[in-house]
Amino acid sequence: MTHDALMNSIASRFDGEPEFFAAMRQEAYFGYSETAPPSKHMNILEIGAGGCLLSAMLSADGHTIHAVEPISGGFAKSERLLQAVAGLNLPGLNIHRCSIEDLEATTKFDWVIAVNSFEHLPDWKAALTKTYDVLRPGGSAFVLCPNYAFPYESHYGIPIIGSKAITKHLFDRQIRSFDENNDSAGLWNSINMISLPAVRSYCWRAGIPLRTDREISVRMMERLVKDNNFAKRQAAIAPIVGTMKFLGVDRVVSIFQPYMKLIIEKPVGAE
Repeated sequence: MTHDALMNSIASRFDGEPEFFAAMRQEAYFGYSETAPPSKHMNILEIGAGGCLLSAMLSADGHTIHAVEPISGGFAKSERLLQAVAGLNLPGLNIHRCSIEDLEATTKFDWVIAVNSFEHLPDWKAALTKTYDVLRPGGSAFVLCPNYAFPYESHYGIPIIGSKAITKHLFDRQIRSFDENNDSAGLWNSINMISLPAVRSYCWRAGIPLRTDREISVRMMERLVKDNNFAKRQAAIAPIVGTMKFLGVDRVVSIFQPYMKLIIEKPVGAE
């Protein structure tokens, strides 16, 4: 089954808003472009699979997928999407309704991916350790999420002023309005403010080999220009990005890395 045919099949089962499905479909295609493995028939773990569209795409490619998704506060719409995917009974797709910390893995994984989920985990440090532990020697993990060292909150489209608490105080009305309009109560509380400096420090202390793809921020800016749905959700910064592209200074964003792609590769011979 092609990815487009798969998406059409899921859409026919989804009883939620078409606009939400269209946005999640684009997110899945973005995640696929950044994390799809180079070979077939791999054993893959997706952490924070949301509505499981990306896992479904990888299943259609012939991989064995273990999608971990507890769905907590702020993601009611994703629950309906996950149910639509689960109803297809796709071969190779195994959905685990638990947190990554609680996953009882009975096998090692060739490939681990997490797209826009680590910023919502209660303990991202424990999740990184678990990610490394479940990788087979020679395996790779890819974690994509916002870098909160850069003062912008992308879900709500607001600047981060000082701290999470101060930002909530200053933008409380906007946050509550967003949650009401998007059925996302609890979303703000789930955001853990993960940052690249903190990740680097933790991985160094934990002995987890880490490198980053600095070009991911440049590709995200390109996406803001080309993906109308994404630009609409990021309306606060889309005009700025467009101006930077026009002036030819868009690559400077790679210095600040507002968005990060973490790459963890387990050495052959490691336990």
